[in-house]
Amino acid sequence: MTDTGAPGAGQVADDGGAVPGEAGVSPAGEGPAGGKGTGMSAHDDAALLIQIAQWSTQLGLQDATKTLWSEGFDPETSTIDDDAVATVLAFGETVGTLTSRGLIDTDLILDWLWMAGLWRQVAPAALKARARFGVPELYENFEALAAQQT
Repeated sequence: MTDTGAPGAGQVADDGGAVPGEAGVSPAGEGPAGGKGTGMSAHDDAALLIQIAQWSTQLGLQDATKTLWSEGFDPETSTIDDDAVATVLAFGETVGTLTSRGLIDTDLILDWLWMAGLWRQVAPAALKARARFGVPELYENFEALAAQQT
């Protein structure tokens, strides 16, 4: 690291990167430059968000959500055997797991996706699956993430 003499002023890491704690640059996981508690920079969170968006397209999330928002969809009669429900549950649980483990910023995800609305549409199916398989933890990360959204 090169030091210009003044503590914290104009310090540059040997690799040319900015010094954590300097104007707008925070150590990973702290403050505005890092995802809240993620240990990642905001740039890393953004890159992962784009990858999740691409994966959601491959998964067929857009078609699944169209089904969930259609007039004919009834959350109370849906099951995990419904393709659209299974797709949304898989996506939501994956994103919920990433946020619960601090691998991507929760606020960023909740700013992008309406997780509470998605959960509302698939919750009855998820709860039936928990009872059917005797696994109360099934889809718990999706549910917990959705509960954080107001």
